[in-house]
Amino acid sequence: MTTSIALFTLCCASSQQPALNEHYRAWLKPLSAFAKAEGATMCVDVDSLARPALFHYPKREGIEGLDRLACATGRSWSVIDGAYVFKRSLTYDDARLKSPQSHVLSYLTSLSTEDLVALHEESQRLSLAPRTGRQSLRFAVASLGEGLGDSLLAHFPGRVGMRLLLEPTAYVVSRTGDGEVNVNLVEETGTITVPESRFAESEPSPLGGPLSGDLDFGEGSIMTLGEIAQIARATFGKQIWIDGRLDETTYFISGRYTLERMLSVLEAVSEPLRPQIVPESPTSTSALNGLNEIKSKAFSKSLKNKIGAGDLTYSDVLGGVDTTFEDIYGDKVPRHVRSFMSQYRIQPTDAVRVKGVVSMAFAAPGIASIPSDMIDGRGQPIMVAKSHFLKVLLEPAR
Repeated sequence: MTTSIALFTLCCASSQQPALNEHYRAWLKPLSAFAKAEGATMCVDVDSLARPALFHYPKREGIEGLDRLACATGRSWSVIDGAYVFKRSLTYDDARLKSPQSHVLSYLTSLSTEDLVALHEESQRLSLAPRTGRQSLRFAVASLGEGLGDSLLAHFPGRVGMRLLLEPTAYVVSRTGDGEVNVNLVEETGTITVPESRFAESEPSPLGGPLSGDLDFGEGSIMTLGEIAQIARATFGKQIWIDGRLDETTYFISGRYTLERMLSVLEAVSEPLRPQIVPESPTSTSALNGLNEIKSKAFSKSLKNKIGAGDLTYSDVLGGVDTTFEDIYGDKVPRHVRSFMSQYRIQPTDAVRVKGVVSMAFAAPGIASIPSDMIDGRGQPIMVAKSHFLKVLLEPAR
């Protein structure tokens, strides 16, 4: 006999602490939409005190959707007897600690010289990157947060363009009391677009379709592990025991379960996180070596080019060089640099430090609505419109 949990869920929902309801809803709506779109049997570890970076899932995405969901929720996923289980890692999850720079560098250092040069010369579709690379870049954007990163995640990977940039940047002390200011010497260092695919987008592989089982959670509910075990006991007529310390841990659960599948999932989510020493982050030296390797490969053609009318080249600026605007441009100073000099009262003979700033840029179509620092009369953040464009600087600018 199949057990319906509708009445039980209603009773449980009324007993939830009111302060947590908003956070539960933030998890429930997108997870239910995902389970419905994919027809997936799922169990997801829910944090009732934090809102995940989740998005509407309008259509089936297959494995890509599972990766996106893992990134948005900060969970790792595995398949257990056909059910997709998302939980905090059993090892220290260094992916949540890594900086955006570390994630991007790990992807770039895996590329060949030819691929790096191509990524510098023109925008590439992120969907062309291998799956492990896509997940590294997804984590990089997610860790930027602040609304725009979250919004950009919704376009991964098919509608996101990426490009490796080298921007010769001049740093100079202003004469207006603004301290050190900077300007990109080349106004357009490369546009970021989302290249059209030469191939039709393939339909993602299904996740296996609905499973059979006497216990049916439908499109999903949020409940404690103790409640899940209670329903399983009533359905299967078995005295299922779980660690009482986990009774109040909260999960999203959907789809159908046999007794064996239910036990396997309960066992998986009950595994403890053991104490351990946090692994050290990669040293700045190793990161710098990785970046220098990328520079030597990716910018081989750019290094031959001069900047302005003087002798300054891209090769010079990669290591940093002290010069003046007069030496760089002579009397042919570009309009945007003239405007910069006028604004900060910079003289042509003032000392400037020029450095080639390397960054990875991401762009997607459309406009994002992002909460600003300003508050309206109701105490709510005022929303501002921003284009889907982010840059991850791969080294300190100075």
